[in-house]
Order: sequence, then C-alpha cells, then structure tokens
Amino acid sequence: MNKTLFEILDEIIDIRFKISNSGGKIIFDEPQREPNKCTKVEIQTNKKVFAMSLDSGDKVFNCFNDSIENITKKNDGILIYQEKNKFVVLLIELKSLSQGTYLKQLKAGKNFIEYLIKQINLFYQISIQENDLIFRGLLFKLFRNTPSKGTTKREKLRFNDAEGLLVARLACNNSYKLQMFREGIAI
Repeated sequence: MNKTLFEILDEIIDIRFKISNSGGKIIFDEPQREPNKCTKVEIQTNKKVFAMSLDSGDKVFNCFNDSIENITKKNDGILIYQEKNKFVVLLIELKSLSQGTYLKQLKAGKNFIEYLIKQINLFYQISIQENDLIFRGLLFKLFRNTPSKGTTKREKLRFNDAEGLLVARLACNNSYKLQMFREGIAI
C-alpha cells in the first residue's frame, strides 16, 4: 500500500519538529520573555494538515557551520494541506515590529520543503511534481496601529509578490481559521 504525503511526513520528521493538531488548533509559537512581542499564532482547522517548526531550538542543518549565521536561517513554521490535487505549503514567520530578514527566512523554508519533497520522491513510491506545490508566505507581526474592529465584514486575504514569493501580512498573537487562507489561495 502506498503511503500518503501526510503519512510519510509524519513518519520521517523528527517529533522535536512536529506541531500537533490539538483539538483542531495548531499553535505556532516563539516563546519570548519580553512583553509586547509576537509570541504566537493559532490556526484552527478541521482539515487534515501537517505542521512543523524548524525554529524549535534544535539544530536543523547539522552539516552547516553555525558561525556562518546566514546559511542556517530558517522560518518559524510550515503548514501543509491538500486542496484538490495540489499541496499548499504555508510558510510562517513571526516578527514583532521589525520585519528583519523575514523574506529570506520564508524562502529558506521553501528551499527546505522543495528538498524534502525531492527526497520523498526519491525514496518513496510517490511522485509529487514541482507544479503540485503551491507556496505562500505568511508574515505575522505586531503593528504600531491596530486596525479598527468596527467592521464585521471579513476582508479577503491578499497575497502580494515579495521577490517571487506571494506573501500576506497579518496581525500576530491572534487566532485564524484555515478556511480564510484557503479562500485567499485560488486553485
């Protein structure tokens, strides 16, 4: 019996990097001691997903020299779900007020997933092509001015091109429904 991508990911990704779906909630967090920082984002879903964090504190890329700071950049989280015959990969980065190197971190996460899928194709009886993957970046950050909550109409999520990666910017320390992201990504 051939395994699904989700079964393979669950099998090959070390438990230290997996994020569990607890009661339909996936929490990406970045524990910090300072108040007023971007510390977490919750995504609610009833859909089958795989979530992981490369930024768990454990070394991800053992072959790299840690003294070369940029080569070991990684993003905070990855969430994968299937939509029709495509796999949507949400690359997640949590930032406080400064965006810092968020785009390089998101792109590093994209590189990691592309490598991972190539390894899965090589060693498992599964064939996922490059055009079967849809990548989107999600930058969750604190904003200096909080938008007014006077409106009840939910705006459609908008992804803007950021040097070849479509990225949406959202408020940190909030809860979101996966459905909102699904609606914002036309397949």
